[in-house]
Amino acid sequence: MMKHWTSPDNKIKKEVLTPGKSGDKPSEWCQCTITITESTQLPNLTNKTVIIGDSDGEIWRAIDIGLTTMCEKERAKFIINLNGTIVSLILELHNFKSNGLIYEWDASRKYEMAMHHKDKGKECFLQNNNKDAAFRFTKALKIILSVPIDVESPPEVIDGITVKNINCLKATLFNNLATCYFKNQQWSMVIDLCNKVLSYDKDNVKALYKIGVAYENDRNFEKAYEALTKALKLDPDNRASAEHLACVKEELKKAESRVNNMMKKMFVGALHN
Repeated sequence: MMKHWTSPDNKIKKEVLTPGKSGDKPSEWCQCTITITESTQLPNLTNKTVIIGDSDGEIWRAIDIGLTTMCEKERAKFIINLNGTIVSLILELHNFKSNGLIYEWDASRKYEMAMHHKDKGKECFLQNNNKDAAFRFTKALKIILSVPIDVESPPEVIDGITVKNINCLKATLFNNLATCYFKNQQWSMVIDLCNKVLSYDKDNVKALYKIGVAYENDRNFEKAYEALTKALKLDPDNRASAEHLACVKEELKKAESRVNNMMKKMFVGALHN
């Protein structure tokens, strides 16, 4: 057994203090019983139950990663670099119970778990915890996108879940993730994610509004006009769409005026010559 381990990004370092039993190590969605002591940030926790992949907060996600390197009864010291803040703790894995590997889950189980992460993500977002919300929505997407669907002859139902509901969940998750990036004004990501939403639901007003604003900020006023006009047509009372569309129209008028002035100067110059 290796006495030392370092994560690929060099942010988590582990030193084995007490070797554990040889055998399998926990993986995603395993239920683990752990004890944490001597932490610089967390209180001492004895016989705490955690589920790998179901934690919020950077320190707990780092602990999840650490747990996947441990054997039962192992005790190890971890040094974690959280964006420059160094956290140390001693972690003991008493035991774990597997809930099956994700690739073994059927579509109904994947749908259930994706819904779970979606709901957790909404809770985080409502608490202004944008980072954990995005993490949850991304995890949910990875799970639901792993449901295989025959492209040439798509079935209506897979393992008791309709393909319509699966695709609806995908669109919702892409839309929710786009909202996280919208909040951070990461416009290229908003455009990419909203295009994915619109591939499932071409009349999704929220996605049309977000992509319209993103194009506006990206100074692609023609596409912004197209998206916001459609959003306002679908939802005439949407004041936000109307306000942004008015700004986009003004920018298009300015651009048209600049082109006209340029053409006029070129024409006058040609006459003088």
